[in-house]
Amino acid sequence: MTIWVGSPAKCAANDVTAAATLIKTGGAIDAKLAVLEGRLRRSRTLAFCQKEGQVVGVGCLKNPVPNYRERVFTKAGVSMDRFQNAPELGYVTVDETMRGQGLAHQLVEALVKILEEPCYATTDDDTMKRMLGRSGFLKLGTEWTGQRGTLSLWTTH
Repeated sequence: MTIWVGSPAKCAANDVTAAATLIKTGGAIDAKLAVLEGRLRRSRTLAFCQKEGQVVGVGCLKNPVPNYRERVFTKAGVSMDRFQNAPELGYVTVDETMRGQGLAHQLVEALVKILEEPCYATTDDDTMKRMLGRSGFLKLGTEWTGQRGTLSLWTTH
């Protein structure tokens, strides 16, 4: 297994397509493949886990639009101080045949390692909540109801 972290501009087009396909197949968000590819290309940083040249896991430091970031912090009842331009950790997905090997945690750790500013994440997934806690994120504010479940806000720094 190889973990690669870098700028979306340095990614091969087929790797971005493979990552978008993983995210869509994993059901994290309901969006068209082209929309996901565009979001990945506009992100700050991508992390890929590859096995034998194939993308089997992905994570991302996203550039959320300001009004999205503001809605998240408002729903959690948390001040946005220090987070006005913060990236959002997200799209952490591993191919279902590769799960249970700690690959998602490795992707999160690789992204956290390069952070030079505060970061946040939102999730309704209990496994991801535990992973965020192990990676130095702190749960802040109150949880709120999302489309799929109860969401919570997690932050670094």
